[in-house]
Amino acid sequence: MGRSDLNEFKDVIEKVENKLIVAKKIYAASIFTLWLLAMSLCYVIFSFNFHTATFFLFGGYWITICVVVFYLSTLLYKRYFAIERNCERAKGDKYKILFSWIFGSIVGFLIIPHLLNNVLPNTLIFSISLLSTIAVSLFGEFLVLKDFEIIPSILFTFFGTLILTFFHTHLTIAPIAWTGYIIALGYLSTIILYLASVFKCE
Repeated sequence: MGRSDLNEFKDVIEKVENKLIVAKKIYAASIFTLWLLAMSLCYVIFSFNFHTATFFLFGGYWITICVVVFYLSTLLYKRYFAIERNCERAKGDKYKILFSWIFGSIVGFLIIPHLLNNVLPNTLIFSISLLSTIAVSLFGEFLVLKDFEIIPSILFTFFGTLILTFFHTHLTIAPIAWTGYIIALGYLSTIILYLASVFKCE
């Protein structure tokens, strides 16, 4: 194999690697977009008062959304790893990410409410629980995927948790509304960074 052939081979390898990176970034950005869409739809729907049925509708909505988004996420990553021809890694990462969200949910919706019970109002505790769940879960996801683009979402939700816990009296809007803005800000930052990474690879 001559030097020119070797250089052509390297160029082909680099192009393939770039395509793999682009595919991964686009799939990851798509998943964050799905969660952002689900949250926005939740705010639109539950801006109305459904009286006694609100709690059950809210729970049913998020159970349905979680099933749908996790299913779509699995399909997206399967397509990526099918391109990479590393399906075993796909299964391993899928379960690790799922575990990180289960662990985050335990911390956010079981441990933190227990610690803050009778200390803060229930509506405020729910907002803190939601932000802390996302912060812990995304940190676990970051450890699995090693994507620096996830960091803004982790930081916004982490510091949002601290602000809600210690400085909530300074808010001029409802804590749950402020929580939505924080999540949207973090997720949009992550999506933008993923898309920027795609353009860098082009």
